[in-house]
Amino acid sequence: MWRQVVAQSPGANAPDGEVLRYDVGWKALNTMLKTGRSLSGHERNCAFLNTGGARFADVSQVTGLDFDDDGRAIATVDWDQDGDLDFWIVNRTAPQVRFLRNNTDDANHFIQFQLRGTRCNRDAIGARLEIRFKGNLKPRIQTVRSGGGYLSHSSKWLHFGLGKTKPEIDFLTVVWPDGSTESLPSIPTDQRYTIVQGSGRALAADSKKRTIALIPGKIEPPAVTDQARIVLIQPLPIPGMEFSGQDGSVQSVIPSDGKPRLVTLWASWCPCCMGELEEWKAEHETFKNAGLEVVAINIEPKVDQQQAGLVFAEKKFPFTLGFGSEKIGEQLDVVQRAILSRQSPLPLPSSFLIDGKGQLCVIYKGPVSPEQVAQDVQIMGAPLDRVLAASSPFPGKWLGIPSGSSPNSLAIRFVEGGFTAEAESYLKRLIDGGTESPTFNAGSAFVLLGAIFVDQKRFPEAAKAFQKALEADPDHRQASIELAGVLMEMGQPKEAVPHYLKAIERRQDDPELHFKLGLAYLRSRELGKGISSLEFSIQLRSTPLAHYNLGNALLGTGKVKEAMANYSAAIELDPNLIPAANNLAWLLSTNLNDALRDGARAVELARKICALPAQRTPSSLDTLGVAYAEAGRFAEAIKAVEEALTLLQNPIERASFQQRLSLYESHKPHRE
Repeated sequence: MWRQVVAQSPGANAPDGEVLRYDVGWKALNTMLKTGRSLSGHERNCAFLNTGGARFADVSQVTGLDFDDDGRAIATVDWDQDGDLDFWIVNRTAPQVRFLRNNTDDANHFIQFQLRGTRCNRDAIGARLEIRFKGNLKPRIQTVRSGGGYLSHSSKWLHFGLGKTKPEIDFLTVVWPDGSTESLPSIPTDQRYTIVQGSGRALAADSKKRTIALIPGKIEPPAVTDQARIVLIQPLPIPGMEFSGQDGSVQSVIPSDGKPRLVTLWASWCPCCMGELEEWKAEHETFKNAGLEVVAINIEPKVDQQQAGLVFAEKKFPFTLGFGSEKIGEQLDVVQRAILSRQSPLPLPSSFLIDGKGQLCVIYKGPVSPEQVAQDVQIMGAPLDRVLAASSPFPGKWLGIPSGSSPNSLAIRFVEGGFTAEAESYLKRLIDGGTESPTFNAGSAFVLLGAIFVDQKRFPEAAKAFQKALEADPDHRQASIELAGVLMEMGQPKEAVPHYLKAIERRQDDPELHFKLGLAYLRSRELGKGISSLEFSIQLRSTPLAHYNLGNALLGTGKVKEAMANYSAAIELDPNLIPAANNLAWLLSTNLNDALRDGARAVELARKICALPAQRTPSSLDTLGVAYAEAGRFAEAIKAVEEALTLLQNPIERASFQQRLSLYESHKPHRE
């Protein structure tokens, strides 16, 4: 699948639709990976042997190379200097590196070279070495290369395997990257040599075999389990997800008293849930001493919640009981998926440690002990080094400090999950009340809020949100683009122009923005500027709509021939662009300039427009009528207009159609 996605990479100035399809493909690919699937589909590595004939032999299994790895690249090097090449294999997933020592029969001969530049690059990247053998054997050629694969680089030593028969070298030729050439005399094989540019000789290098004591690493994958403890590097503000209290009141998972809270999801049919609640009951004082309120939200179907409440009461669990629908479970699942790269459903039980500010600090998948929760309460608000130490399951040195999860990303995930109202409320809370999260971006939050309003056609509110985004971040390019689009929707093209211009400052080669700017100018009755913008957009990328709108603008200035050329270009790019075809057919039929009329082509276009019943509108039938009349087919023109009249109710429109009908009955075409 990933090859198919990469193959669709959009080119420079690609249409928005093409870019969107590409982005959707990558999103689908990443979603697949986050659910634990493999890019290689667990296809084993393959090794093929050159048999010297027309075919290769599959030696994957006999060589031991057929690992079930998500392999990416292979780097070759004579690691032990025994005259054959060993392999370093790079994988996308664990084990990320494998070393495979070549232990095949060492009776074969070889020769190796290291080239060193003096007048070109020192590593002689790009140099070519050719070996000529006595006895008219085929020459052997290799090139010094850089790179070679994913996170890998083969040795820059040039290795020539010579087989069991030891050939005699006649001479060597080196073509250096600067274009200079030098030849070297015969040298013995089964040696390693260094050739320095301009020296005219090959110097013997260390050829001693190296003794390498390697102990194969044992891979012991951890046991598969749904249980996990995830400490967030930075506390994450979460939406105020709602549940019902025992008295039926609507409550939020966010504490209202400023004290930390442990929210757990449970069901009476779940043995792990009931066992965890029993353990918590026995150690209730641990929670109490930690200053922690425990809220147990039952997520069974509503018809079963009364019985679940009775079970909770009979067990005398000393916690706050709540009832949630399937919705709150889905919302908390969205929260954990927004945080974790590896995507898996929430198990039961699952618990969430939330601080007094409504920020998520720790997620527990599966049962958790009261002692662990109490320890985690202590790291709330602790110095970053303590949080980092608690967040990693193993010791190590941090080369950089991760930024943590973004509230903006969480809002996006809520929208994608269908919880738009909750996302809107969440963004407003973050904007109005502020947040200590270092990953929160107010400008982007306003843009997200504006996008929600746009989807709901709440354009005035969207405009205010985008304006607020620009107040928070004057250089927010997307906010400028979105605000301009909303102003266009609100019928304020003149006000949209400066925002399009601002966005274009950051990327002057964006054909889509120049197209939109052109439309804004045209709707502001600035035809000259609109035409210039559309023409520049077409220079960057020719699109059907750009040509169509440019044709309309040119027609408005009396440039009929140029308008027709643009309508033709639009149809060539998109044969199904009906408005462009309709306008062109009309001009081909009714133009006063004899040289521009073409009745046959007009009929062809108009008939194609009217080919489907849904497209036989009064306008398209009118065009078909003038086309038939121009072609001298007046009976068919009359029939088309009569059909159009049956669809018309407006007296003024009917009058104009009646006038053309009279012309056709007199065997006269329509001109304008």
